[in-house]
Amino acid sequence: MNSPIRRLSPTEYSYESGLPLGNAAYHFRALEKAGCIKIVDEQQRRGATEHYFEPVQRALTWTREYEDLPDIVKQHLDAVGLRGYVDAVGDAIDAGRYCKRAASHIAYDRFWTDQAGFAKASQVLDRALGELLEITAEARERLTQDLDATKFLAAYHLSLFETDLKPSVGT
Repeated sequence: MNSPIRRLSPTEYSYESGLPLGNAAYHFRALEKAGCIKIVDEQQRRGATEHYFEPVQRALTWTREYEDLPDIVKQHLDAVGLRGYVDAVGDAIDAGRYCKRAASHIAYDRFWTDQAGFAKASQVLDRALGELLEITAEARERLTQDLDATKFLAAYHLSLFETDLKPSVGT
């Protein structure tokens, strides 16, 4: 799992999450003070300055710290991450954006494997994630250079896990 680098202001976060702006701003200041995020841009908005933040370091859940967490904590973090993904998919479907672009992609399957096959599939996803992170950095650079470019927020999800033999919807 990976947390994308995304510029975000407390105002935007407040709007997206429903958290009161004062609470969001407080937590952003606390994260900045702790060295977790940094100000990367400031915009004048109706007489006030809106600060935009980025994470100081990309959060990757395959770090040593994640591996050392108890299973129950990992399960909670995974559930929170997936909840955000499911919400984003639902919102995109409801708004007609999920299949808006011809290059949109969805794939789901299950397959019988052994440990070697699982490890190989995991390596494929690691490579795909690496390429997606490179594409993200390249796009960010292009958008920084061309402020008039049409931009939109794209989402992806990579996941590999052991599952049960339950019938899938539509199979």
